[in-house]
Amino acid sequence: MKSVVFKTVSGSPDTAEWHTWRQGGIGGSDAPIIAGEAGLLTDKPGWLKSANWLYLIKTGQKEQENLSNNPAVRRGKENEEPARRLFEEQTGILVSPCFGEMDTHSFVRSSFDGMTFERDVLAEIKVPSQKVHDLAKFGRVVEYYRPQLAHQALTAWGHPESWTDQMTFFISYVPETDELVYVERPAKDYRALAESLLAAEIKFWESVTEAVPPCGVEWLDAAAQYIAVNAKLDVVKAEVETAKTRLINLLGNGLKLEGGGVSIVRSERAGSMDYTAILQSLMPDKSKDEIAAYCEPFRKEGSETLTVRVAKGGAQ
Repeated sequence: MKSVVFKTVSGSPDTAEWHTWRQGGIGGSDAPIIAGEAGLLTDKPGWLKSANWLYLIKTGQKEQENLSNNPAVRRGKENEEPARRLFEEQTGILVSPCFGEMDTHSFVRSSFDGMTFERDVLAEIKVPSQKVHDLAKFGRVVEYYRPQLAHQALTAWGHPESWTDQMTFFISYVPETDELVYVERPAKDYRALAESLLAAEIKFWESVTEAVPPCGVEWLDAAAQYIAVNAKLDVVKAEVETAKTRLINLLGNGLKLEGGGVSIVRSERAGSMDYTAILQSLMPDKSKDEIAAYCEPFRKEGSETLTVRVAKGGAQ
């Protein structure tokens, strides 16, 4: 690993120099996005950004949101040092924040919350949600944080085939109760994920350097065609609505009018049944969750839906 030094005492410096360095490569917080796009997450969270969003950030076409005032981000930064000290007290392992780039692929870079002087142990500190903390209590790292650990291992120790006895620690800290738990794993546990992740990160960075979005040129061509045709469709839809309104106005209070190949029929339809309310009235002692569980066996087979939308702001 090539070490990078910044004039800071924090593991997450908020300086122009650090932001420029981070912009010039793929960081640990970027890894889950790339992993999700590459199909390496079985349960991709809805809040996870897209690879296209990350591409726009890395190519300077989109400005990344300043999260310094975000309560969750601020809570994490403020409690990183106390968590690090408590971890050292509990384990006797001394770690310090540091920064580095992967030897063979310098765009793979990490801001480590903690690493030993010998560089054989890395620690990632989170001040997370209760769900993430509870999983850590049972020795599990929530899936969307595993790519970050794999990415950091790549930065620190190179290609997974060269890893030996290095260790990773996922640290979860609750400052309100001063409770700290950690998940200790050999780096080799992340080897398969890291190999797939590295391939995906190389491919993503090629798209950045070549200024071609991750979706590819053929997709861009198809997207441009769709936007152009959709714009024409919007105009036609507006014209159809204008003509339709004129016909309705001509119907007035009548029930039916026909002529010139067009007809209008006025009709009424009963409202839909509120089956949840019906079941609650029949089972007043049951909660909504219990009623939902009761109904689940009667659910019909699901179907797949594909939704195509034009992004806000046009082509990006």
